[in-house]
Amino acid sequence: MEKTAAFYRRFQQLCDKNGRSPTDVVTAAGLSSCLVTAWKRGASPKLDTIARMAKELNVSVTELMEDNTEERG
Repeated sequence: MEKTAAFYRRFQQLCDKNGRSPTDVVTAAGLSSCLVTAWKRGASPKLDTIARMAKELNVSVTELMEDNTEERG
């Protein structure tokens, strides 16, 4: 199984929590859908992009950047 970047894992978790696909969130924020693939492959997003994703997901930048690999229910 291929490793993915911590940002992408957390982004995917928050997308799932909001019932949205990563591509939907990225395009709704006015960004290119190819960013999703880049992040999945380990690329790091720019700070302004992180802020846009956090706003689109209605979370803080800090919450988006947290690496919560274990969800607690």
